[in-house]
Amino acid sequence: MCKKIFGSWEVRFRFKLLSMILSAFPALAVAGQATDSMTDCLVKRTTGQDRIDLIRWVMLAFSKHPDVATFVRTDPAIDAGIQMRTAAIFTRLVVEDCISEAKVALKSDGEAAFGAAFQILGQVAASELMRNPKVGASIDEFLEYLDEDKINNLFR
Repeated sequence: MCKKIFGSWEVRFRFKLLSMILSAFPALAVAGQATDSMTDCLVKRTTGQDRIDLIRWVMLAFSKHPDVATFVRTDPAIDAGIQMRTAAIFTRLVVEDCISEAKVALKSDGEAAFGAAFQILGQVAASELMRNPKVGASIDEFLEYLDEDKINNLFR
């Protein structure tokens, strides 16, 4: 097994890993200034707690996948609370905080504008979580199991 590696490739690798994780929230191909304006409003009008709550909702949804459900346990009461909080955030954003942007985006770019705008908001929220030192340390743990010689050969 390999000890934690601090080579020049590590920074590039971490960047690629972060990009790969964030690509779990791919932005839809919706071109339009209206969608961009709605996205900007969503990002600006959510609080740090809102973004954490949205990530909790995404994690809850992922936890329902059969391949993940075997090691992630959720509580129905907590699940319901997460769903209600997410609904409240969504409602507040689209019918109060960003209503004019949402109306224009819906008229200009259609319903796909909502998907694109909220996916970018998800990327922003995920990137905030990725900056937490405990998250970074957990992601780095697998480096201890890499074959250092094979990895170093890749960059020669």
